[in-house]
Amino acid sequence: MSVSFSRVRSYGLLQTLCVCAALALSACGGGDSMGSASSPDSGASLTPTMAASCNGASCGQLLTTLTDTQGEFLSYIVSLTSLQLQTANGTSVETLPAATQVDFAQLVDLGEVLGAGQIPSGNYVSVTLTLDYSNAQITVDNSSGTAVSLAPVDANGNPLTGALTVTVQLDNAHSLVITPGDVARLALDFNLAASNTVNLTADTVQVEPTLAASIVPSNTLPVRVRGTLASASTTGSDFVVDVEPFRMQGASAGQVTVQVASTTTYQINGTAYVGSAGLAALAAASSGTMVAAFGTLQTGTQTLTATSVLAGTSLQSPSQDEISGAVVAASATSSATTLTVRDATWTRPNGSFQFEPDEVTVTAGPNTVVTEEGQTGSYSVADISVGQQVDIFGTASQAAGGALSLDATAGEAQLDYTPAWGVVTNLAAGSSITLNLESLDGLAPSVFNFSGTGTSASNDASAASYAVSTGDLSQSGLSVGFPARVTGFVAPFGGAPPDFTAQTLVNYAAVTDQLVASWGRAGSTAAFTGLSATSTSLTLDLANVVQDFIAIGPERLELTTLASAPTIVSSTASGDVFTIGHAGKLKVQNFNTFSAFVSALATDLDGTTAVITVAAAGEYDATSDTFTASGVAVLLSD
Repeated sequence: MSVSFSRVRSYGLLQTLCVCAALALSACGGGDSMGSASSPDSGASLTPTMAASCNGASCGQLLTTLTDTQGEFLSYIVSLTSLQLQTANGTSVETLPAATQVDFAQLVDLGEVLGAGQIPSGNYVSVTLTLDYSNAQITVDNSSGTAVSLAPVDANGNPLTGALTVTVQLDNAHSLVITPGDVARLALDFNLAASNTVNLTADTVQVEPTLAASIVPSNTLPVRVRGTLASASTTGSDFVVDVEPFRMQGASAGQVTVQVASTTTYQINGTAYVGSAGLAALAAASSGTMVAAFGTLQTGTQTLTATSVLAGTSLQSPSQDEISGAVVAASATSSATTLTVRDATWTRPNGSFQFEPDEVTVTAGPNTVVTEEGQTGSYSVADISVGQQVDIFGTASQAAGGALSLDATAGEAQLDYTPAWGVVTNLAAGSSITLNLESLDGLAPSVFNFSGTGTSASNDASAASYAVSTGDLSQSGLSVGFPARVTGFVAPFGGAPPDFTAQTLVNYAAVTDQLVASWGRAGSTAAFTGLSATSTSLTLDLANVVQDFIAIGPERLELTTLASAPTIVSSTASGDVFTIGHAGKLKVQNFNTFSAFVSALATDLDGTTAVITVAAAGEYDATSDTFTASGVAVLLSD
């Protein structure tokens, strides 16, 4: 299946007045790296060499990706203004050709290629990334369905109105070595939950950026490369992209070769293709056409194997506005369809964008061109229904009071894969399941008006009994009374049941669970029971805990309601990362092994240092009351 930017929203984690952020559960990083949210070392050269001036004979290739660990934000829009590599003697190399806006709330479970250019040969020991908060747009859901805008403040509570630089020291044993003729890889992970503490009383967010870096990242994370089309080869089954990450325009950050297959799907200028027909259409497009490919990076090369491709006006219109969001209500007449889109992003033709906290009214009609992500059939506005995630192009207008509307009657609409979570209430083997919905496109079921979705009023979709067609998908592991996750498309408006057609189906046991326990800023000096330098597990003492849960999708299981606190053990899988954060020092240590992590943690907890937060990612076994973690992060007060 193809992938797109995730629209991830969570509910129930911001119910306290001040949420103490969990430290990074980074999928990146090697042993014992130290990062800080501060200015670069005063001894370093702060006049960077531009990678673009590199002499090819003395340079190597570097492919850099950026992802984000999930946080509790509807939008987190800031400007990324600089990404520098530094050697031990302070020499700096700038790898970002121009500033670009980024919404980190949309960059979850997907890596973005930041650059793929030539870098001077050398041994790079640190990375600095600069974010500009002067025009930040940061919003959260207050758990009652209302978007709240937050003002960023620094660690001292002062307004944050400018640049903030995050410095990450690479693992001493895994520095970034650039050599001529070779391709190196650097993966960066900006963690929203670790970097921000929300105060809903003051409507502020305290920013303390946490950034992890790794030269040996997992290749399982889907990746997007965006930019302009440089060339395409129908005989070579590939095309080349001049990288312009996020919404950057007119400044190339190197090139990436994209390989395609007979199953690769394309949406190009409002027309859907699959396989060789899609590559031929792309090859016929003019050089400089905007294109984005989604897929998996290949180890040791700059090549991405694409599952889906968007190009031309299907990706970005040079003359029309774009509204992206979830359809929460719809109505239709013979001449027009009116859609209400919630938690939308409004992108202008010049690439600038903003989050819209209010609902957006979209008008579509018979001439609106409609495509479905990863599909090649014929579609119309009748296929757009309540619950669907959409990207719609047209002409935007904003009333004096701020209400935004979009006229898409002469525009395009892309229907994206939409996620839904729910508890299984019925299984019809080999054909369908029924869910008690817990979230649809990341939103609470209560925000949707399903009126008109059914063939009759009595057949309108219902959150309590949401009918999902599973077709030939395996239902292995599904059980009545347990949650499941599907991705796919809602039924055409007025066409339910079924309410939803699944393209993927995952039972709750196959998803990554999250464990969080927080004792607030005061922390606890007794958060772990029986901890020693040789411990093979962690046992929590939940006395005085202020926030505690295990999350399985949108499900929340309070730790304090269990007979005993779960025991945390390591999964021992390759790529596991264990983290200790030092709040007072603004530093982070990462460890490859659980044993090294535990040993350092036991040393740090000297009786006066307190544990603020424990956060883990992995799988929870209720029978043994064990949480098997692929990552554990502990935030300390020192």
